[in-house]
Amino acid sequence: MSAYVVQKTHIDALIGAALQASIGHGAFRWYTGTRAGGDILAHELTDLNADETGAMLWEENRRSVAFRYNGEAVGAVIVPFVHAIAHVPPIDPVRVLKAIRGYEYQTCEHPEWESSSAKAFCDSLTAHMVTKLRGYDDAKWEVTHLSQIAVKGMENAVSIFSL
Repeated sequence: MSAYVVQKTHIDALIGAALQASIGHGAFRWYTGTRAGGDILAHELTDLNADETGAMLWEENRRSVAFRYNGEAVGAVIVPFVHAIAHVPPIDPVRVLKAIRGYEYQTCEHPEWESSSAKAFCDSLTAHMVTKLRGYDDAKWEVTHLSQIAVKGMENAVSIFSL
């Protein structure tokens, strides 16, 4: 598969989803650094730094593609990045999760990805979107019987794994 620089709209979608995720829950946050001997740095997304955060995500993607193709020119990132806040519709968590995975796939090529702010942003947005999936709030926190993880209506079905 080839790597590519995602469109600005893709970055707008990630920023918009994170901003919407924070409504009624305080600011959207992500953390960088390590717990083992290093400092943990908290980052917070607001309307005021959405452009800066979008630029960071897009630049991380560009760096990854450049690394993948041995530094070949991959096109300049438009600077300054201006997030299209007014154009983000209500979000579908499944589609946001897929957009995160697409971004990560295009952005994970360089060695610094694992410790990057962009990856931490994606991890935090993923964790938040999972809590928005239909049925999440109704699921049990602790599983005390395997029927609790079964597809609704299939609690008594036999799995191919139990044959």
